[in-house]
Amino acid sequence: NSLITEIAHRIAYPRSAIGNPLMPTPAEAAQITPQTLREYLRRHAVGPRIVLSGTGMAHETLVHLANQFFAKVPHRQVDRQGHVLEIEKSPSVYTGGYFREHVLEVPHNPTHLPPLTHLGIFFDAPSWHDPDVYALYVLHMMMGGGNSFSAGGPGKGMYSRLYLRVLNRYGWINAAVSNVHTYTDGGLWGIYANTFHENVEDCVRVLVAELRKLYLDADPIWLHEVARARNQLKMSLLMGREM
Repeated sequence: NSLITEIAHRIAYPRSAIGNPLMPTPAEAAQITPQTLREYLRRHAVGPRIVLSGTGMAHETLVHLANQFFAKVPHRQVDRQGHVLEIEKSPSVYTGGYFREHVLEVPHNPTHLPPLTHLGIFFDAPSWHDPDVYALYVLHMMMGGGNSFSAGGPGKGMYSRLYLRVLNRYGWINAAVSNVHTYTDGGLWGIYANTFHENVEDCVRVLVAELRKLYLDADPIWLHEVARARNQLKMSLLMGREM
């Protein structure tokens, strides 16, 4: 799921900061040393890139703690020669596209699980500042999903559409999960799934059919579905505040 999400960002925003990879290649990972990590923190852990949040406390207390522990954090980013670097602020532009990779052999499969095809269908989504972002997250909760062994986290229970209409009906689909990612200037929403190689075309047809049902009057979105999704979203937000 993480790798599909990484690829989706790269394809959707190929010339934007959002599309930059978060995970290194095996060759890049082998070159990371303690000095590399220290250099990264020195260059990037600066004031404009740090978010400090608190819950259940007075604002004045948070300010006091920030001054006590973060006052010496650099307020600007510099390169190895000490030159000031400007933080990238160019807007992200959604492009979209298609990507396919054929892996002939699974590099690490000690339990000899059957090989699976992993796929994702993603769409351009509202940013944090768009009023439609609230409807997007309710939709995300309503679709929900999970895998064959777990109902997933909060809001991805047994009554979500992907569980009732996909996982419970098609045993050859091992996972189908709604994914949402929102940023200050864009976002992505879609469905990740995995299935056996011989069922890929059927899996795509099933997912596309469920996406089409979202706007067809013949298969309406019921009020009790929306109410449940809204309650699950509220629960998820409240649980997040406890972490």
